[in-house]
Amino acid sequence: FGRRSGKGPQARQKNYPSLAGFHPPERGNPKGENLSPFGLLSPISSKEMGPLPGRRRPGHKPAQNQAPTLAIPRTVQYNRIIILQRCVTVIDSIETQRKTGQERFLGMDHSLLEYWVWAHSDIASNAERGKLAEYIVSCALHAPSPCRTEWDAVDVISADGIKVEVKSSAFLQTWKQHKLSTIQFDIAPKKAWDAETNLYSKTKCRSADVYVFCLFASKDAKNANPLDLHQWEFYVLPTCILDKQVPLQKRISLPSLISLGAEKAMFSELYAAVKSAVNTVPVP
Repeated sequence: FGRRSGKGPQARQKNYPSLAGFHPPERGNPKGENLSPFGLLSPISSKEMGPLPGRRRPGHKPAQNQAPTLAIPRTVQYNRIIILQRCVTVIDSIETQRKTGQERFLGMDHSLLEYWVWAHSDIASNAERGKLAEYIVSCALHAPSPCRTEWDAVDVISADGIKVEVKSSAFLQTWKQHKLSTIQFDIAPKKAWDAETNLYSKTKCRSADVYVFCLFASKDAKNANPLDLHQWEFYVLPTCILDKQVPLQKRISLPSLISLGAEKAMFSELYAAVKSAVNTVPVP
């Protein structure tokens, strides 16, 4: 589209045909009419829809100096710039409220705690162990957030604002194994999602200040207990070192982590190790 010539609604309609369900704002209709509540085009009559270019009706001859009718939304001139009308509807998100487990279902005689027991007892599985590791690190760092935010840019934010990414791995799995699993952690840069704005970052990056790699180190399936913090090992590494040494790498092994200088810590030492890692400057 280019600039329109002429003045007034008649000149506009003469040179620029009507749009499917969209009408330009007039003095008495500043917001336009026939807009659906979701910003979609409203249904229109066949009279408002003209044939697409190259598909004229048989025997149809457009009037002299008449622009062909297009089946697209009508545009509006504002300060001599052609813009497209649109509506934007924002639906509020469901607010997460911290539960106690004593909440009851409506319609059956069971509690939320019973659901938790049913759904999340397998804390040694990959998915549940990852959440458990995040909770352990959150407790060690005195994180103020009352609930976990799914898919947020970082996993934990400490009491003093340190952003931490938590990764977990284990030798043992919840299925039968022929050998112990090889320890690897995910370190791939990703497009960060902001839970408050529901927007992704434009570029892939590592959003956290520090990575905490949580290894459930038990090799005895009969005595393995993820609730026993003595069976866990924690390795802390500043994100800046990963960005400098392995900027595009997606996974990393435990020996490679140690070679990069990851600091091993027990649960009681974890907060101090994270604080120390934030002040680390990578060697050029």
